[in-house]
Amino acid sequence: GSNTITASGTNCGGSAITISNNYAATGDTVTDNFPVGTTTVIFTGSDGSTSDTCNTIITVTDNVDPTITCPADVTATTSSGACSQFVPLTASATDNCGATTITNDRTAGGANADDSYPLGVTSVTFTSTDASGNTDTCSTTVTITDNVPPTLSCPSDLTVVTNVPTSCTASISISDATFTDNCGVVGGSVTNDSIYATASNENASGDYPAGIHTVTFTATDSNGITSSCQTTITVDPTLQLTCPADLTTNTDNGVCIDSISGLSATSGNCGYSPISIVNDYNGGSDASDDYPVGLTIVQYSASDLAGGSASCTFNVIVVDAEDPVISCSPTTISQDANSSACEAFVTVPLVTASDNCGAPTITNDVTGGGASASGTYALGDTTITYTATDASPLANTDECTITVTISDNTDPILTCPSDTSITIPAGSGSCTAAVSLTPASATDNCPLIGSINNDHNGGGADASGNYDATQTTVVTFTISDNVGNTDSCNTNVFVDAEVELTCSASLSLNVDPSNSCSSGSNTITASGTNCGGSAITISNNYAATGDTVTDNFPVGTTTVIFTGSDGSTSDTCSTVITVTDNVDPTITCPADATVNTDFGVCNAIVSPSLATSTDNCNTPTITNDYTSGGASASGPYPLGSTTVTFTSTDSASVPNSSSCQTTITVQDNQPPVINCPSDVTVITSTCSSTVTLPSATFTDNCGTAGGSITNSYNGGGANASGTYGPSPTTVIFTAVDSNGFTSTCSTTVTIDVGLEISCPANVNSNTDTGACDDTITGLVATASNCGLSTITITNDSPHATASAADASGDYPPGSYTITFTADDGTETVSCTTDITVSDNESPAPGCTAAYTVTLNRLNSWNYSIVTSDIETTTNDNCGIDTTTISGDLDYNFETFLAYYNGETFSVTLSTTDVNGNTNSCVTPIDVSLGAGSPTCGNSVFTNPPDLSVEYMYESFNFEWFGNDLSNDWQLNLDLYSSDLSVNYQNIVSNYQANLNLDSYIGLHKILPNTYQIQATFNNGVNGYTYGPFCAVRVVGTLRDWHTEE
Repeated sequence: GSNTITASGTNCGGSAITISNNYAATGDTVTDNFPVGTTTVIFTGSDGSTSDTCNTIITVTDNVDPTITCPADVTATTSSGACSQFVPLTASATDNCGATTITNDRTAGGANADDSYPLGVTSVTFTSTDASGNTDTCSTTVTITDNVPPTLSCPSDLTVVTNVPTSCTASISISDATFTDNCGVVGGSVTNDSIYATASNENASGDYPAGIHTVTFTATDSNGITSSCQTTITVDPTLQLTCPADLTTNTDNGVCIDSISGLSATSGNCGYSPISIVNDYNGGSDASDDYPVGLTIVQYSASDLAGGSASCTFNVIVVDAEDPVISCSPTTISQDANSSACEAFVTVPLVTASDNCGAPTITNDVTGGGASASGTYALGDTTITYTATDASPLANTDECTITVTISDNTDPILTCPSDTSITIPAGSGSCTAAVSLTPASATDNCPLIGSINNDHNGGGADASGNYDATQTTVVTFTISDNVGNTDSCNTNVFVDAEVELTCSASLSLNVDPSNSCSSGSNTITASGTNCGGSAITISNNYAATGDTVTDNFPVGTTTVIFTGSDGSTSDTCSTVITVTDNVDPTITCPADATVNTDFGVCNAIVSPSLATSTDNCNTPTITNDYTSGGASASGPYPLGSTTVTFTSTDSASVPNSSSCQTTITVQDNQPPVINCPSDVTVITSTCSSTVTLPSATFTDNCGTAGGSITNSYNGGGANASGTYGPSPTTVIFTAVDSNGFTSTCSTTVTIDVGLEISCPANVNSNTDTGACDDTITGLVATASNCGLSTITITNDSPHATASAADASGDYPPGSYTITFTADDGTETVSCTTDITVSDNESPAPGCTAAYTVTLNRLNSWNYSIVTSDIETTTNDNCGIDTTTISGDLDYNFETFLAYYNGETFSVTLSTTDVNGNTNSCVTPIDVSLGAGSPTCGNSVFTNPPDLSVEYMYESFNFEWFGNDLSNDWQLNLDLYSSDLSVNYQNIVSNYQANLNLDSYIGLHKILPNTYQIQATFNNGVNGYTYGPFCAVRVVGTLRDWHTEE
């Protein structure tokens, strides 16, 4: 509410004091409705030479709870396939000080509690909290019920056959009926209605009699909703027939058949009807009979008077077990072998055989030629076994034999290996040679049982072995076959020898320092042998000194090759002399050095002098372990001391080397480079602000490790983040590197109090009841700049009726965006609020309680209802746009008389207001027949009792009442018809009246067995006029009606 604050000053009676304030141009007094929050009013007093300030802080607290509106309670059913349902729920809230925060205890959606709700009752509590912590709550109940029946799956239909004649019932084992449900199967159950089932649950197994049984299964879920399905179980008492067991027997003695008895079948059908049995072997009820050798399949067939049938088969096997008889002649045969082979062709006489069940099959085990065994036979004795086998499955047999003898008288043929020459190679160390000869071989018309021999080594067919050099050796081979036939042959073997040379062993020598780069004097020689052959001459490739070389050999490897020859063969050998340099070179290193680091880096480029070296044999190679520069170690050196080792290496095969060292020392003399955060200006609505600054950083030619940064503001090291006042603050940062050198920089932080504005929350509302606008209050914007200057707030709403910061007012239907603007003299800011006002009030149409339409023959033949007939007063808060009528609008005298059957009539008045809302009302319509309206008499024609009577007569009374007739006009109708199935028939009319009226009467078929009487008459004034109309119903069937004579 309105409050006043003041300020006063004193200066001991000096000059007049002028007082001003930062809130309003009201001097020492401020009166206002202060906004929620903290407002600081600063008063300043001055007498022209001195001044002073004081301030008053006004704190306004919002203790008014917001108003929350919950969505209506919801009742819904579960969705298909789930035990829940998705329900949209949105709460809304208003508050005297602007927007509120809405939460709910169901979801994290704030005002929106849209969710999938489970079966049962769920209460959702919504809470609205304004910016001051005031709250309001409400709740919505969501009730989800289950209306989805369970899904039941019955076991498959089952057909079984009883074990007749043992039992006429069947023990049925059937699978369980199962079900699923959107809310799960827990708490549900399945039952069955079978009277034969062991239990009435989901399993209908049990003992069922013959017949067809339909079992109904019913599933009930946990919410009492049911579904059912059926399974058919059929027990079939099929006729049973049992054949005799399969039979195996032997033929009777001396014949090829067997006489069998006791082959009758048995049957049963639970005694339902007599059974007839017949077999397909002899056509009788007993299959006992004579059966041939082999398998006979006998089928019995049975039938009963109930239409049942069955069949079975059994096997009769008659076996021939009697052996055949075979005869061989002669029993021995002798013959010589062919000269080119160890075999001979022999003609063997045929053998014969007989059997009780036909001719047997004859085979032999030599040629496979059956009864004939003629063919080629090998040397020695061959016994031919003949076998006679009959056709019985037992394969009965009989045997006899013939022996064939073949003799050999042909000599073998021996083949020796070819003559051979061989030379003993140099270096073998022997004057004999190992000679490999191809083994001798032999052929004969019969296999050779004996072995081949030779006179050189007694090694049989192979005379390979050691043969002496410089001579020819003759080797003789012999062979004898298994019956004493012989053959022999010879092979010549010649052996020669090559020259073999032997050299001095190789030498490994060091240089002789007195000879610089060579060894002292050394001698090498060579000698040769050729198994006592011709004289050997020796030469070498180093000097013309024959078999001896003497010299001072150079550093490295020298190979001396000696060659020896006897005129026909030659040989070589060599001696390798290796002279090694084992003398180390000498080396001189550059002097030690101390330098400072180069600018910006933690090292220095140093160029020491070159290292030098000498060697006895050649110029050595110099390397160092710091760079790849050889004798030069120039390059960048790190902070500190670095020792460089130089090494001199000569080119000897095993290199000789020597080394020395130089020390390079690098010192740091450079301060670090520091980087401060950029200057910061923070715009805030408070008089101080927490400022987060980036950390200061530094770099150093030798790196940041071991260094640190401090600041002059909070002692927080490299980071000076903290709370800063409104005046500029300069922060000094100092960096120290690892070698003690320092550098500084600074950052200025400035706090700028900015102007902030807060708009009221958006509004969605409806027009007030009975009005075409909505009175909206609480549309107040607020602004703050930490009290540094007076703030002016304005709004651009055309409907605002309050102060510049308050846009409250009467808003007609529509959408509005209101812009609030705050200005403190240095800064201008704005925000917007959206307002939507809807007209949801339906119009109120006015209908008459009832309306009467009057029809008559004289002047109201037709009538159409118009809006003014039924409308009274129609109102709407914002105005009516359109009004229409619909329903039973048009009425006709003739049609009403002809077809009216007690129906009711009404007209609907529909209105639409200017904002699209609609409403309607209904007026019932009464129809009244005025003067000249017709009435009908008896309207039922009935057949006479005897439909066979040829001529029938019926009369129909028709009365007309009219204001223009002085007397009733009565018409008696005589009906004549030969075929009432046609659409239109004429009838003759007789009438009585006081007026001279011409009249015509017709009968018109309008519905089955329903006809319409139509009369026309001329009253001599208006001409012919149609009417009246009466519907009549024919009872029964009209046939052959004629005019009675």
